[in-house]
Amino acid sequence: MKADNINMSILSNTLTFFIIFLLNSSSSSNAAVQDFCVADLTGPENPAGYPCKNISKVTANDFYFPDFLTPHITYLPKFNASATLGFTPYFPGVNGLGLSLVCFAIEVGSFVPSHTHPRANEVIVMIEGSIIAGFISSDNKAYYKTLQKGDVFIFPQGLLHFEVNVGNITAKILAAFEGSSPGIQGTIMSLTGNDLPSDVVQKVSLIFDKDMVKKFKAMFGAVQDFCVGDLTAPEGPAGYSCKKASVVTSNDFFYKDIFKSNLNFPTINLFLTYLFSQQFPGLNGLGMSLLSIQMGPGGIVPAHTHPRANEVIVCIEGTVYAGFISTDNKAYTKTIQAGDVFIFPQGLLHFQLNVGKGQAKVLAFFGGSSPGIQTLPFSLFGNDLPSDVVGNVTFLDNNVVKKLKARFGGTN
Repeated sequence: MKADNINMSILSNTLTFFIIFLLNSSSSSNAAVQDFCVADLTGPENPAGYPCKNISKVTANDFYFPDFLTPHITYLPKFNASATLGFTPYFPGVNGLGLSLVCFAIEVGSFVPSHTHPRANEVIVMIEGSIIAGFISSDNKAYYKTLQKGDVFIFPQGLLHFEVNVGNITAKILAAFEGSSPGIQGTIMSLTGNDLPSDVVQKVSLIFDKDMVKKFKAMFGAVQDFCVGDLTAPEGPAGYSCKKASVVTSNDFFYKDIFKSNLNFPTINLFLTYLFSQQFPGLNGLGMSLLSIQMGPGGIVPAHTHPRANEVIVCIEGTVYAGFISTDNKAYTKTIQAGDVFIFPQGLLHFQLNVGKGQAKVLAFFGGSSPGIQTLPFSLFGNDLPSDVVGNVTFLDNNVVKKLKARFGGTN
């Protein structure tokens, strides 16, 4: 017992020294650490994005986009479609995060014609109205669904896809991309809106017969457009193995009503719907995921981190106080309302509070299929570390630690 006490004393003193060392060295070491890279739009753009803005000039406004859900740009006038673009030139805070957003509206009876995004997967969430959304795989199979408010659908990278408004009101859609520059090619517009001679366009746009398609497939080999997760197989670091293509259906890319919560924390008025590969196998391997957050009055999302992904949130309803803390202990906070957007860079402590009188709804998009989560109070006080060790590493009194362990389910 005496040896145990000595060992525990050595451990406690070592941990205390380590914490003090980190705190004392933070002012010098943090200068070399980059939590984010807000774009300096006056600098030249390169394949990785824009150069970083001077940190002394960065404010919370760089991570904030007001009224995002009101489309600002008429980008397809011939098709009665308008959009708000959340790419780096319009939203410098997403620079380098591998995530971007678009909100677009389609008038009654109109559509977004078939197009591709060569550099990013896409997930859409219906905000208002009703559409038919779908894509066509490289073996010419169509996957499509009718979407209503709250429904989610996936478009794998590089595949032809489309949206058609089939409702009686303007359709509003929120799209997230797992890339800051997804690119776009409209099939008809790309083929006919260029300066190629017309006879060349006619020749290169021929529709081949089935035999010719088979010859090309035999020549170039099989192409894998997606990898719907086989949840009966073990999960690895890269995700699940692929379900057989012959048993994949449109339902694998469709999730009904993301606002119907599947994980509830009534004590803090918090209700979540996680959409990771386990809940939504179509996301497997796409490098992105999402969740919906609903908070009752006074509800909170406690301080937590995502060690493996950046996060962008969109406020759908209510008023939310959102913020994060950088490694040099500077807080970046904003009060956001319906339609506003805010960014949480990877690995940094962040939080949300419902500061409105009614319910708050938020959609969160992650630049990774498995972002991970560590919630500060649960990680610190929901574990089996001895209370005196926790006290040393948190600078809290032992009795306070024990009370917190009892509250958050910890032992020892």
